[in-house]
Amino acid sequence: MGYLNSIPFFKYALKGLKNEGIIHFHQKCREEEFPHKLFNEIKDMALEYGYEAKMLFYKKIKSYAPRIIHGVIDIKVRKVHS
Repeated sequence: MGYLNSIPFFKYALKGLKNEGIIHFHQKCREEEFPHKLFNEIKDMALEYGYEAKMLFYKKIKSYAPRIIHGVIDIKVRKVHS
């Protein structure tokens, strides 16, 4: 079972990487926000920490509540060298 509020921990996942890696990201969100609005939020956070992000895979796991879903996104991140 995934932890359904992964956004606060995303920066720690990035800190655990050397230069690049794949992060398996679980999140509870509004159905209409999945996956693109959620990924854009993650991508913006990655840029703040010096990483570029690419969505590799996404899947709706299950309905959590009316119009709320549990979704998974696999994200490839790579350190941007300036």
